[in-house]
Amino acid sequence: MKTKTTVGGRWSGGADGGDLPRARRPRRFTVYEKSHLGGRARTVTQHGALFNEGPHALYCAGRALQVLRELGIEPKGGVPPPSGSLAWYRGQLHALPVGVVSLLSTSLLPAADKLAVVPVLATVGRIDTAALDARPLGGWIEKTVHGEPARDFLRSLFRVSTYANDLSMSAGAALRQLQLALKANVLYVDGGWQVLVDAPSARRRWRPACASSSTSASRSCPRGKWFLAVSPKEVSATDRRRRST
Repeated sequence: MKTKTTVGGRWSGGADGGDLPRARRPRRFTVYEKSHLGGRARTVTQHGALFNEGPHALYCAGRALQVLRELGIEPKGGVPPPSGSLAWYRGQLHALPVGVVSLLSTSLLPAADKLAVVPVLATVGRIDTAALDARPLGGWIEKTVHGEPARDFLRSLFRVSTYANDLSMSAGAALRQLQLALKANVLYVDGGWQVLVDAPSARRRWRPACASSSTSASRSCPRGKWFLAVSPKEVSATDRRRRST
């Protein structure tokens, strides 16, 4: 049975360390975490209300949900309605379009901008995203549509679907995320993302072991393949302490 070690107990780090996409294969791994498991996937409780550490959504057509199901975990939650939302733009409220029909009827965009956006929405699922991996998202938007309202609308779609306001990100990566969102919507997990952090451990598929500091982790981890899920600054500090002992 293969054994792997992960330094840092964030959710993606734990998934990498345990090789969860091939979770049906027998495998052991150890997670060293000096603080709390989950990283930014943790959920905190304040005055009886649950707060994720940042906005989170589980994409229904994404790899993460597929991995969880391979582990026998079926998250419960709510799917936002595809219509009925509003957009605040230039001091006014408008119906937020979610498809070609609602785009044609909304007051959000002038007629010329609607005509520019319609073919984008109609074909976005068929775009070859790999060919756009090296192109910045902002440049792709500016080349694809010319009216500023149309550009603002596309920027808003990518902000919502990627949870990032970064026009320098890869256009291919952003489009793949948008395709996932349009294909099967998202799931807002009941109980916050802490449920996803706790679920693998609760099902005895992985049992994280906590270390009190990065130093103790460096001394305790066995030789072999490591997955570092900590910042470069922490790695450098740990390496200096290890060399001085």
